[in-house]
Amino acid sequence: MEISDSGSGGFQIVFQSPYRFGDQVWFESLHNGKGTGTILDIILQEDGQIYYAVQLDGGEIQSGIYPNDIKFFQRT
Repeated sequence: MEISDSGSGGFQIVFQSPYRFGDQVWFESLHNGKGTGTILDIILQEDGQIYYAVQLDGGEIQSGIYPNDIKFFQRT
């Protein structure tokens, strides 16, 4: 993760993620169960770790899904 001053009163944050918004994924997490859905949010923690919120096929949203718990299956 890289943070820099944008020069216009804000900040630019650069990070890498194995998944992007809209990716169709399957996940299985010890604490958050399992399911299939779409990457809705990418959450960047202060320590640089990333987790995701997945909108499940039924419309519910499950947050707290870490990359190691996800299997990618389709990019939209």
